[in-house]
Amino acid sequence: MRRRSPERSLPVVQLVHITKRFPANEVHALDNADFDLREGEIHALVGENGAGKSTLMHILAGSLPPSSGRIVINSVERRFKSPKDALNNGIGMVRQHPSLVPNLTVWENCALGAENGFFVHPALQRAQARNLCAQWGFDLPFDRRAGGLSVCQRQFAAIVNALLRKCRILIFDEVTAVVSQSEAARLFTLFDRLKRRGFSLIIISHKLDEVLSFADRITVLRAGKAVAALEAKNADVKTLNALMFGEPAPAGASPDAAEQPVYETSPSSKTARIGRRVILSVKNLAVEAPDKPFVRNIDMEIRSDSITGIAGVRDSGLETLELALAGLLPVTSGDIILNNTRLSSKKGGGTPDGDTPALFRNAGMAYLNADRTNACLAMDLSMWDNLVVHAHRRQPGRSFFLDTPFLDAWAQTIMARAGCSRSTREAASSFSGGQLQKLLLERELAELDALAKASPHPAPPDSTRGSLLILSEPGWGLDAQARKLLADKVRSVARRNVGHNAVLLFSTDIDELLEISDEILVLNNGAFSAKILVEDRPSFHEYKNRIIQAMTNKTGDLALRFYEPLLAVCTSKKPPS
Repeated sequence: MRRRSPERSLPVVQLVHITKRFPANEVHALDNADFDLREGEIHALVGENGAGKSTLMHILAGSLPPSSGRIVINSVERRFKSPKDALNNGIGMVRQHPSLVPNLTVWENCALGAENGFFVHPALQRAQARNLCAQWGFDLPFDRRAGGLSVCQRQFAAIVNALLRKCRILIFDEVTAVVSQSEAARLFTLFDRLKRRGFSLIIISHKLDEVLSFADRITVLRAGKAVAALEAKNADVKTLNALMFGEPAPAGASPDAAEQPVYETSPSSKTARIGRRVILSVKNLAVEAPDKPFVRNIDMEIRSDSITGIAGVRDSGLETLELALAGLLPVTSGDIILNNTRLSSKKGGGTPDGDTPALFRNAGMAYLNADRTNACLAMDLSMWDNLVVHAHRRQPGRSFFLDTPFLDAWAQTIMARAGCSRSTREAASSFSGGQLQKLLLERELAELDALAKASPHPAPPDSTRGSLLILSEPGWGLDAQARKLLADKVRSVARRNVGHNAVLLFSTDIDELLEISDEILVLNNGAFSAKILVEDRPSFHEYKNRIIQAMTNKTGDLALRFYEPLLAVCTSKKPPS
């Protein structure tokens, strides 16, 4: 991606001394933060979880009013009362998980709000949306309902909507955190094309290596303050981490050391610790569902004390298998057996009556979906409502009435474990992405404790019941420190209460799987193509190449070229030509 320096361009956006306080919980999210954006520039905004990145951009997008400070657009000071005001000034925001209307078609979602005048002209709007998709290379199923779109497709639909509204300033909030690496490569290409056409882009991201590859400038937020604004060509990962966390990188560390996976290095092999007890058994599983890639002939066993990773791209059936194992998709054939309880055993289509996610949970499973804001949370409800969503089934006595003191204690325990001091009565939408990630994980861990019938303590040694934690894309949207804490937490879950717990990870991030997993199963075209045991102190590139080869059916350099040109972007500061 060749950079054209926008240094001489005038700012199209100036955020001057922006302060944001939330009086209800005394949170000081932003403290005199400054930010500017030039025409034809890609400006990255980085910082640790909770630094104020999304809050600052929500203010620019009109979703939040600042407590103080000035918003200047094209040299004119503006006050935005709503996102509509920002859109009318050419500012659009694409979020990690865009909210589309699931029962409308894709083209209707693209055109929603972009109507010109009082009358609606469906044929004209559909043609305009289709022309934009052809112009920018978006391959969207225009007449399909939006509920079946992948995350990346929803993001493309949101971009088309912003372009139809004539937005020239585009904010992308962690969009590469929730897509596969090949989909991220498509986004990088789009960023470059938009920039060349004179669009101004703001990219919020935790992936510092990606940021360095495509950004012109980088602003670093720490504790609500803009602590640095620097040219990307003069920065490296070590410098950015030091600015983000206020700590120098370890002496002698390479510039990229903070971004490299850190493998567990105990004296014995990781695989030697995999228990002998089977928690989950899947036999000859096949799933064929509308608008989902199929999976067939799936056989696997998940044993106690282990962390098993499932690698693949979403189109290989990764999400299909995940949803089936969580009880959210009916199986076509095969068995899913959890803690010796057969949950799915229907030959020829469907699942037995009563097979629901609740039944899977009651058999000993906790599950965290990748779509945090739509599938895992009701963003307009309070955090209390979101944290006790399963707990009402755990309250003593199973009364018809809610045991409010019990549920209050449950929610407060989760808040404390997540290190969050805010009120549980605030809307989930007011919490940062990093806070939501931690709270959701702790909610599912509380479920594991309850499922072991000893909440909040581990199950007794003589218990015959095991617990399975299924995590999908657990590291999405987390900064480097938070990812390390997450890895430590996942390991502790698998290792505690020996003989009773197991973790199953679904991820398109090979680095994440190599860092955390004991073994990795590779999904390719709906079936497992390889099983890789991850020993201590592995050769990173050797393991990664083996996984990529199993995902692509190709070998050596051909596998790397086929799998992604993105590897060159993500492992080098030099953009490809």
